[in-house]
Amino acid sequence: MQISLTAPRIEGTGPLTSKVAIVLESPSSEEMRSGLGLAGEQGRLFNRLLKHSNLTRKDVYITHLVKQSLPYNDWTRLGEVGLDREEIKEDLEIELSKLKDLEIVIPLGNQGLKALTGRWGITKWRGSVLKCPTLPKIKVIPTLHPSYVMKGQYKETSLMMFDFNKVGKALKNELDIVERTFKINPTFEECCELLDRFNKAPVVALDIETDMGANFIKCVGFADSRDFAGCIPFYEGGRAVWTEEQESFLWQRVRDILTNPQVGKVVQNMMFEMSVLYPWVGEINPVLMDTAIAHHCLLSELKKNLGLQTSIYTTEPYFKDEAKDGGWGPQVLYEYNCKDCTVTYEIYQVLEKDLKEEGMYDYFHGYQMPLATLLFRASNFGMKVNIKKVQQYFNKHTQLLNKAQGSLDKEVGYELNANSPKALAKLLYEEMGLPKQFNRITGKSTTNEEALVKLNKAYPNKIFDLILEVRGQRKLISTYLKEFWDEDERCRPNWNVYGTETGRLASSENIYGTGLNMQNIPGSIRDIFVADSGCILVKVDLSQVEARLVAYIAEDPTMMNVFEKGEDIHSKVASMVLDIPLERIGKDSEERKKGKTCVHAANYLIGAGKFGTIIGLPMARARVLLGRYYSLFRLGSWHDKIKAKIKKDRILVTPFGRVRRFFDILGEPLYRSAIAHVPQSTASDHINRGAVRMEGQLPKGAQILLQVHDELVIQCLVKDKDRVIELIKRELSEPIPINGREVVIPVDIGVGYDWKSAGK
Repeated sequence: MQISLTAPRIEGTGPLTSKVAIVLESPSSEEMRSGLGLAGEQGRLFNRLLKHSNLTRKDVYITHLVKQSLPYNDWTRLGEVGLDREEIKEDLEIELSKLKDLEIVIPLGNQGLKALTGRWGITKWRGSVLKCPTLPKIKVIPTLHPSYVMKGQYKETSLMMFDFNKVGKALKNELDIVERTFKINPTFEECCELLDRFNKAPVVALDIETDMGANFIKCVGFADSRDFAGCIPFYEGGRAVWTEEQESFLWQRVRDILTNPQVGKVVQNMMFEMSVLYPWVGEINPVLMDTAIAHHCLLSELKKNLGLQTSIYTTEPYFKDEAKDGGWGPQVLYEYNCKDCTVTYEIYQVLEKDLKEEGMYDYFHGYQMPLATLLFRASNFGMKVNIKKVQQYFNKHTQLLNKAQGSLDKEVGYELNANSPKALAKLLYEEMGLPKQFNRITGKSTTNEEALVKLNKAYPNKIFDLILEVRGQRKLISTYLKEFWDEDERCRPNWNVYGTETGRLASSENIYGTGLNMQNIPGSIRDIFVADSGCILVKVDLSQVEARLVAYIAEDPTMMNVFEKGEDIHSKVASMVLDIPLERIGKDSEERKKGKTCVHAANYLIGAGKFGTIIGLPMARARVLLGRYYSLFRLGSWHDKIKAKIKKDRILVTPFGRVRRFFDILGEPLYRSAIAHVPQSTASDHINRGAVRMEGQLPKGAQILLQVHDELVIQCLVKDKDRVIELIKRELSEPIPINGREVVIPVDIGVGYDWKSAGK
């Protein structure tokens, strides 16, 4: 395809006296039609973002790198419009040089970033304050293109808000550019002087660099301000830097700092730092702030990595690729280590201020940081694994898998890989001629579990059940029945305080490749986790906590009455919507499970289609059941109240003071997330706050092992069982203030020598 050089063009627009220039890429079809850069919905978003710089369109000059449309917006086809990148770059520089008062250029997207700075990777470099080599007096502050966030990345709008706010500060000469000084490659005597200095500081930021497997520590860095850091090397080129005696001495000095109660420690991702350093220094104390957790408290919907935090809270350009593997020497690594420390210190200072301004200072320091420390201790202690029981389950489920796979292959007529979307799509949509199912989020055809359930309802066939059985058995074996324990036969998961937007905990495999996601372990195999000799496990569950919280948050009198009378809401709902006498619904019955699903679906505005898929009923029937629920419990006013609040300011605050800002595009998915947030977050905070209060009161030898959803597991000596139970009852009876009421959540407590029996 050849485009004429005389094709329609969009020239730069705006006053030549502008202090700010916006550089776009190539005109979209909508821009070509309107003759205006950033037209339509993208333009409206851009106008809103400009307000964060105290600017309007009238204040800025807007231009495109390429003034006419590219074929399919494909930048590899520049030659078809008679241009190359160097010509584009030169033309842009000439155009911008005509703006005599120009101070800041904002490239929107990768192409402008590349043309002005030579850098690539807009998601990394956005928010950085950069220089243009050929326009040295100009600040370049790149950000995302509105089209990017409009294509499903709407949460990233918040990052653009921060970037435009930075532009506003630059215009007022309020950007705080920090000159940093690093001490690297110190002599032994200089190492000692540095460590003495850091041991006298009120606060230090800490960072370590390890080999890829975290098997040994290359260096330890400290910063006692945002402008000074020192790096203590230990390994260089795979060899020790010091003699054995010198290394031992330096590690003792490092230990002195990390265990000195008068020196507050600040880290990014404390679980990693503490896990790696524990064999060398023991537990770090006190940790004043994990910047990732503090950032999560303020902006839970955004990523938690240091690179992103740096772009929001500092003026430091992106640097996280500086020490990537390949071609760099120790000096680069040491400078990188020091930069990590000083940037972390600077972020800490900003976050302390922001936490106070948002009213979350006490919440963070009084609860979130103690919880993180508690979870490190739980992980470090670990939970005993019954290896023999794991092997028994492995053999059992391998047999079940082989049986299901054999039956599936017989039905299909050939060996089928049930985990292959491509193979399943071929079977279902080509060979069987079934209608394609589509993912609601991506819009692409899918063979996921929801699709299989829908197809099975419409076109009953044992193949579907066999596929799901094969998938389920394979996942169970590969995820939970592999070797996940350490040499001492203990499971040590990595716990993550900021793993979810609601504040629920997340767990995963640790940095050494052991541990598990403890949240999703099936109840049927939980007896693989056992108490230590002479000990017993005490398990506590919050009774119907989310439904109970919804009742009081929504202030529905009928629902509150159910709980105040001590009734089981899941059984009651099952009886009502399924037309089954209450006395026929058992505690573990399928009917009660459907009732429980109905409660959560209706409370959180899950649609009839998804609800029907979950409980295995047609949509029409599912809609009837939801209608019956809403006729009994009138939650509409609460749902409407949450929607109105999100539309107004996108902020919700829980009874415990957790603040969440919602950045996603307005619509039903966002409303459902917002409606579920307060009950789920409050439930999580309630049990975790109780755990924090309990930890210091536990008898000697007792240890909190894990917190999973609405349950807590504690190990103690058999003789201390009753004492621990009383402690649990007292601390988890702490009332939750909701709408002027003091709501107490009942607890169910069980004991046993393994996790499964403790739950009975």
